[in-house]
Amino acid sequence: MLKILNIITLSLLIFILKTIIPDLIGDTFATEQTYQVNVIKFQDKNQNSLMDEREWPIQYWDMKLFKGNGCEGSPISEGQTKIGGVRLTSNQGGEHSVLEAILPSWADENYPFDWLNTTGGACQNVLLEAGKIPQIKFGNYPILRTFFTPYVSQKDPLWSSKEYDHGNTTGPFFCGTTIGGCGCAITSAAMVLVYLGVGMSPNGDWTNPDSLNTWLKENNGYAFGALKWNSIAAYSVKTYEIFGTTHDVHKVRFVGVGSANNYSLLDTDLASYKPVILEEPGHFIVGKEKQDTTYAINDPAFENKTTLASYNNSFLSMRRFEKTNTDLSSIYISTPAPNDLLITDSQGRKAGKDPQTGQTFSEIPNSYYFLEPSFADQSQENPQTPQEGQGVNMLVIINPDLGSYNLNSSQASSIDFSSYDRNGDISVKEFSTNSSENFGLDYSPEPGYQFHVYQNVQIEIEGGYPKKAGVVPVILKSGKNFDIDEVDLSTLLFAQTETSKDKANLVSTGKDSKKDLKVFFDAKIIDWTKDWCLTGQTITQTEFKGCSP
Repeated sequence: MLKILNIITLSLLIFILKTIIPDLIGDTFATEQTYQVNVIKFQDKNQNSLMDEREWPIQYWDMKLFKGNGCEGSPISEGQTKIGGVRLTSNQGGEHSVLEAILPSWADENYPFDWLNTTGGACQNVLLEAGKIPQIKFGNYPILRTFFTPYVSQKDPLWSSKEYDHGNTTGPFFCGTTIGGCGCAITSAAMVLVYLGVGMSPNGDWTNPDSLNTWLKENNGYAFGALKWNSIAAYSVKTYEIFGTTHDVHKVRFVGVGSANNYSLLDTDLASYKPVILEEPGHFIVGKEKQDTTYAINDPAFENKTTLASYNNSFLSMRRFEKTNTDLSSIYISTPAPNDLLITDSQGRKAGKDPQTGQTFSEIPNSYYFLEPSFADQSQENPQTPQEGQGVNMLVIINPDLGSYNLNSSQASSIDFSSYDRNGDISVKEFSTNSSENFGLDYSPEPGYQFHVYQNVQIEIEGGYPKKAGVVPVILKSGKNFDIDEVDLSTLLFAQTETSKDKANLVSTGKDSKKDLKVFFDAKIIDWTKDWCLTGQTITQTEFKGCSP
């Protein structure tokens, strides 16, 4: 009798495991069953056949799964199944077509895939996969705990020979001048954008390395051949502004940089359905899924490299993104290595690298200092890896405070200053220095604010002030990196007012042989409640600023 009861109990337990539990947890324990339809034909909205497998939407839906209802092992009936209102059609031969290109769509943060809508009866789950080898798959899949990122190749003939950045005029870079050689970062970014719901460019083209590269070139998205990662967020914002009311697109933000082999952070992002861009020597790839002993990847240069085991399960750093509807403000400063940057905010907090001590700081909240490496030329069969330390040093502050900052550079170099407001709009200033330099930055995240970058100079106010009459002599001091002869006198302002200058003359005030500039301002129209600062420009339009305590 006891034996019979045990058998009944075991049978009941098996029944629960096979029927009730899968319904509760989304088929996580379901057995995969695959049935392949013979042919799928893709057509554009004019019913012209897309014969080239590289055409949209085929390549960009490689490994993208959709869940819905249909009958296991049976063809989908004519007009039965739709994706976002687009009908899947079939005939008795099993041929299928998609009548329009499909944009990605997400039900919510936990379900990063479209649902198939059907007017037919509920049968088994149906999964649609459109890839380089298009096929319809039927069966119950454990899809609620994984996700799929579309594969894109930087070597695709549609764009591999296109100019990367402005390589034909400012290059060649270490990787050459083409997307095929230099496009690993933008191709990885394109894959992440498409997965996160930015399937279109602000120009209305599909998001791919070509359309992304074109937009970045036109909108200051590069610095010295390196990608400004926050411009990927700006790209998504502009797409959302134009197409957000008519298409299912999202805004994306650059979260920051993760450290080498930070598997815990990588696991956290992947578990939250956020693919991560991983740095390898001279190259970038996309990490898209955690597996038992490694990670699934999309390598934009080598399609046959499908796991991180191809790179000894290691990476040098991470570039992280997520969907957002919030603040996209940031300060993004770039300079070719080995020049180092150190920034200090109004509270004395630092970020960057002190060239005197070699110490790296991240005291400013959400600040990152990292090397954007030179790329290996992936268009070559055996690309040469760049030397360690070769590339562009980046100093980034995400969601910075309103206020003034001081920046020190360690040596003569060019510096790209980029300011993004809370809407992702960018303002850019570029400087070239003859030696180490000290700059000031005035920043606000508010839209429309004019980002100011200026060379810090020394001034001295003569006499007892403030006063309400007469003239105010202000001495602008020459320095190691500041030539008085380069000053445009017509641009000089004192105390932020349109003050008139009676005269200006060169005077010797120091022990060195260099002359300083003494300028006389009309005291009657000076606003003494303002900061006692002298501002102006050189004849090459370089801004400068000096303040007196």
